Amino acid sequence: MNKDIIEIRWHGRGGQGAITAAKIVANAAFISGYSGVVMAPTFGTERRGAPVLTSLKISKRKIYDLSPITEPDMVVVLDHLIVKEVDVAAGLKPGGLIVINSPKHPDDYNFEGMKVATADVTHISLESGLPPGIVNTGIIGAFAKASGLIDMDVLIRAIEDEFAIEIYHCIPLWEKQVDHTSAMRASLKRNSIRIIMSKRKSISPRAKSTELSKTTTVQHC
Repeated sequence: MNKDIIEIRWHGRGGQGAITAAKIVANAAFISGYSGVVMAPTFGTERRGAPVLTSLKISKRKIYDLSPITEPDMVVVLDHLIVKEVDVAAGLKPGGLIVINSPKHPDDYNFEGMKVATADVTHISLESGLPPGIVNTGIIGAFAKASGLIDMDVLIRAIEDEFAIEIYHCIPLWEKQVDHTSAMRASLKRNSIRIIMSKRKSISPRAKSTELSKTTTVQHC
């Protein structure tokens, strides 16, 4: 991506780990050589399940602009139902990327001119043994594959480092042997991420299978 600052906006709900996901990607970006990393969480109603968003800016140079993101290059959505409540594509640059935790096909979404990637991260995370509702590490896998921005191995190490601190302070997590990288690894192995360039101006009323795709497809306008 030929731009000085890459701006990524994360949408989730309280308790899903959107802010932690952004923090992990921020740390991985710094390790990968992005010397400028700025993360700014924005909280709405302080209750579990309420929509939250986080701004993440990364650059090869130092970032002086600490203002919230208004025109992101990428948007990551941890809960597909948020799309009905919040304009997640607000300000998204033409041709920008939207990554959604959703059982639906990208073509079911009306984001004309944007690249849309979907993966059923909720299902993958449960199958991988993570607690219900914890989708942050799985969505990192979807984001990594769709964007190609940061090396997978670096992201896996960043996830391990983040949750090693949590395990140190919370012995029950250690006893349960929770592998927080499992959902990310599973999503990558299954090629479960569907990516297309959306061209539709309206959503047709056809039904779509919610089964995970066996291959990744890319379509362009």
